[in-house]
Amino acid sequence: MHDGDLIELDITGIAHGGVFVGRHEGRVVFVSDTMPGERVRARLTDTRKKAFWRAEAVEVVDAAPQRRPHVWRSADIDVDPAERVGGAEFGHIDLAHQRALKERVIREAMERVGRLELPVDVRPAGDADHPESVDGTGWRTRVSLHVDDRGRVGAYAARSHHVVETPDFPLATEAVAHAAAEVRGGARPGASTSSSRPTDACASCRGPRAIARPLPPRSSTRSSVSASSASMRAGSGRCTASPRPR
Repeated sequence: MHDGDLIELDITGIAHGGVFVGRHEGRVVFVSDTMPGERVRARLTDTRKKAFWRAEAVEVVDAAPQRRPHVWRSADIDVDPAERVGGAEFGHIDLAHQRALKERVIREAMERVGRLELPVDVRPAGDADHPESVDGTGWRTRVSLHVDDRGRVGAYAARSHHVVETPDFPLATEAVAHAAAEVRGGARPGASTSSSRPTDACASCRGPRAIARPLPPRSSTRSSVSASSASMRAGSGRCTASPRPR
């Protein structure tokens, strides 16, 4: 078989990195956007290794009872994988079951690598004063975005360097999502990466602010952004959103 071929897989396990495990004629296949207990139709994306292949789910044939609509619409199963954002690999799974799966990953790693049997407890985010949201959104204080050479700002599609513009960032805190939206409005493509002196452009005067700064080019052009300020590099780049004290 070759990259691009479609196969059907029964998903039986979970691996590190938000991928799941099926088998095709005895060979392990790591598959995204599914979970144990499902049967999916998947497109092979990497068949170079003899020990295992990689694939992306394109259709759920038999869904697990813990499947739910993805909390980030741009990452849902019916989105073309080439345009499906990464960074929310468990967003299609019921929140309690997410924790159970993460416990399983840690426990199996400890048993396999360390030969240890230890209790594992994956707890909800937040605390009594700031409890976790019902769907697990609104908690990330750091979000990575990227800028391509056309000035588009967004998350990468899963396991690629293709920038996907998204209208929202549901996993982020309100302040970080606001700052990320401002950065999207201020990003500029082109040759301004050659600027030797940063030029600030305040995108907001009140509340969380995003400041765009063209910076000198390097071998890999990257950018950073926070909820209170942002350094933005024109051209291809990465921006990291995180809150800072004002």
